[in-house]
Amino acid sequence: MAAHSEGGDISKSSGIHAPGGILEAGAELKREARQLKQSSLQEETYSMPRITRKLLKELCKQHKLYYTPSLNDTLYLHSKGFSVIENLEEYTDLKCLWLANNVLQRIENLDAQIHLRCLYLQHNHIHKLENLEHLRDLHILNVSNNHIHIIENISGLSDLSTLDIAHNKLESVEDIEHLRHCLAISVLDLSHNLLHDPKILSVLEAMPDLRVLNLMGNEVVKKTPNYRKAVIFRLKQLTFLDDRPVFPKERACAEAWARGGLEKEKEQWEFQVKMKVQKRLKGMEMIRQKALERRRLREETEAPTSPEMVLLDAHEELLDNLSEQEDEDKNQNDVKRGEVCSENRKPSPRSLLTKEDDLGTAHGPGPLVTELEDEEQLETIQLLTNRPLHIDDLPDLENVELEGFTESSSQQVFKPKIEVISGGSDDDEEESALDWSEDRSLSGSSQNSAF
Repeated sequence: MAAHSEGGDISKSSGIHAPGGILEAGAELKREARQLKQSSLQEETYSMPRITRKLLKELCKQHKLYYTPSLNDTLYLHSKGFSVIENLEEYTDLKCLWLANNVLQRIENLDAQIHLRCLYLQHNHIHKLENLEHLRDLHILNVSNNHIHIIENISGLSDLSTLDIAHNKLESVEDIEHLRHCLAISVLDLSHNLLHDPKILSVLEAMPDLRVLNLMGNEVVKKTPNYRKAVIFRLKQLTFLDDRPVFPKERACAEAWARGGLEKEKEQWEFQVKMKVQKRLKGMEMIRQKALERRRLREETEAPTSPEMVLLDAHEELLDNLSEQEDEDKNQNDVKRGEVCSENRKPSPRSLLTKEDDLGTAHGPGPLVTELEDEEQLETIQLLTNRPLHIDDLPDLENVELEGFTESSSQQVFKPKIEVISGGSDDDEEESALDWSEDRSLSGSSQNSAF
């Protein structure tokens, strides 16, 4: 009885055979399994690469950045497999942060980056726009290729000018309604979402600075009649739509289409073509007028501008002609004066002979070279030609004894002495000069004896 009572107490205490005990045990097992799954997920999460201070310094060294965290304005953390944003407190002066191509699930731990201007979070697993209110200087936000269902928490970013939220899960007008309060956005990329309601244009109309818009890959493009014309007409400041720019001609045609349909659009198109042709003709005429003006100015600068200038030029030309004529007359007078002086200074043949003898003893045979230092001391001397002989000038030879003359002339034979002068020394020149002077003296004595 005791044993039975003890076994009954055990079974009762365990509660396994009780009706509700089985359910409690199953619930407990499920709870344990859930805890194990969560712990395994946490372990898997923490087993992935983490943003540590040591890793950050290694990346700064790899990208040739500053070793001191506060000196860096750019940080490259893309394509590393990070799942959590952390340990960025020391990087307080960042202007650009790259976190693309990771497995991030939340936007967090960016409180110290108050000077951040560009934040790149594309190609992650982000589901919500959050924790961005303190980034007052943010200009560019890229969250494309994520899992965002609604645009929110960015109206406080007064300097946000570019928002790229392509390839996400936006569907209805309510999902983008928050854009009405983002007045500074000028570039908006909503391509490849799930937007299908044409009423989204009313939201986009409320953005006063919107210049670039991309809606490609959405159902709204197909559901909006005359999509491109309607968007251009309703968004007055738009300059680029989808894949091509919006030119003034296209905008004018879109506005004409909105007023009167295709006929008005055709008329506007023809008018724009005419205006374009007239503009080109006007430009060509302006070019022609400028060319004529340049030619006229060039002619005015080259030609005299007044009668006084004409008289002055004529006077200068007259003075130049008079100076040239005076120079020519002076040169002619100098030539004539030199000829007269040379005629008055004609020497006798005997004086020339003695001068030649004297000079020959000093310089030897060959041309005489003047050694005057100043060119003004040079004087032109005209050499006299051989004066013709007359019969009356010949001596009377009747009383001359021809016998002695013939014997002396036959006994003495003149042999010319020829020496090659080839850059010899001064001694050789002196010897040749002495020989030449001896020959001249012998010839002179023979002639004197003959006469």
